Amino acid sequence: MKLLATIFVFASTLAVHAQLGVLPFTGMRYTEAGIHAEEINVDLAEETWTSNRLPINTEFEIQLEDPTGFQLVEGLYHPGIEVLITNLKGDTMGYAENIFGEKSLEGFLDSELSKLSLTLAFNEQSKAGDSCLLRARFFDLKSERSLTCWLDLVITDNETPLETTNSTFGMSSSNGYKGMASGAEISSMSMLYDNETHHRLDITNYFIDPIVGISQDEWLKGTFTFQVYDTLLIPSAVPRDSYDVTYTVSPGEEQTQGKLQVSTILAVNLVRLRWESEDKRKVIDVIAKM
Repeated sequence: MKLLATIFVFASTLAVHAQLGVLPFTGMRYTEAGIHAEEINVDLAEETWTSNRLPINTEFEIQLEDPTGFQLVEGLYHPGIEVLITNLKGDTMGYAENIFGEKSLEGFLDSELSKLSLTLAFNEQSKAGDSCLLRARFFDLKSERSLTCWLDLVITDNETPLETTNSTFGMSSSNGYKGMASGAEISSMSMLYDNETHHRLDITNYFIDPIVGISQDEWLKGTFTFQVYDTLLIPSAVPRDSYDVTYTVSPGEEQTQGKLQVSTILAVNLVRLRWESEDKRKVIDVIAKM
């Protein structure tokens, strides 16, 4: 395994609120504890990464765009990046206390801090089929502030086609959802709550409509997954009888136009709805906050 890191810097007003979230496509979880990023991106081979499957010897990059929250000390900022990689048993596979080393102590000028970027790759010592957890903690040497990312990775052989895209469609709302699609177009999502059915169990219905570019046949041959997260962003297994998925296609459209409905009785903090086509070229991935 090799660890590489690059840095570009910026700072302005300090962020003081904490925020938890999950990113579509990779499923990377993050917590902001005093350090905030305008955007968090995960790229593979310089394109948007649409899964968490990583070919050996292929670099991926975690980028914090316009990070704020670092303390200014005598005109300089002192960011650091701690990296820990463990296997499913919790054994350490790789660790770096601070990728930037002495440079963090020396400090960065305001003009240098527009982006924090961490680049990683796994070499031939890793085996196809291995699973691991990456924890990347972006922190401030001069305060207790940090932003931590967790990414579950599945290693594949280097002949596996890259699951990336240079064209995405996104949707988001102040109501608490964010969705991304590749190979299909999505534009709106809604959530409805029904307290009157199923013996007073709360039913939550998620609608994504319209979805342009996925046929009924493609949907049936693809793979749908439904994940839930608790308040600490720990993902949990979902019993199949606790949710129902319906995908319907409108007839007579020049372009295939579908509607996805997911109904669940689960009471959780965050849910993730993901569908990918059989060839993995088309992906819909939505994070919704309850």
